[in-house]
Amino acid sequence: MTKKFNIKEWIIVATAIALVLIGRFLSPISAISVQGNTALFFMIALVIFLLTNLLPVGLVAIIAISFLPVLGLTETLDVAASMFGSTMFWFSIAGFAIAGAMTSLPLSKRISLGILKIAPKTINGVISALFIATALLSAFMSNFSSAIILTAIAKELLKIYDTEKEREQSKGSLFIAIVLGAAIGGIITPMGSG
Repeated sequence: MTKKFNIKEWIIVATAIALVLIGRFLSPISAISVQGNTALFFMIALVIFLLTNLLPVGLVAIIAISFLPVLGLTETLDVAASMFGSTMFWFSIAGFAIAGAMTSLPLSKRISLGILKIAPKTINGVISALFIATALLSAFMSNFSSAIILTAIAKELLKIYDTEKEREQSKGSLFIAIVLGAAIGGIITPMGSG
């Protein structure tokens, strides 16, 4: 299935391309170098694509890497790709990939049912179990990734309530438990990110 752009989306694409061209060929602003000016306008164009969700994030990232040598911001494509080759970068990407898989698979439902079986049958028990699960997960991966994973699980846990009012009342407590669990879990091991 291919996506066809409407007029508004074509205007966004044209604006982003115009920004890149302006940054490349316009004289630099103030004390910025020519490369700095190009990089600034290129970054603004990429942010436009990210904010409008016009293109998938992965495609925007590939565009960002592949256009760095085209715009003269790096010498070659190898240099551009090597900037994204650190261990920490790939560790973070793996964490986000795991989080993406968790949010799109029915695994989060199974984990939430497991939490409900293990935790005491009170809202405080569920909140505590979610807090501990986030802290343990955050000790071994990025805080942000672990928070994303447990947010998907918390969304499933909120479905046990019958009314929207009950969901709204408990939502804040569950998500605060996730944030605090990720923050505390991040400093448990050197692998976590405090």
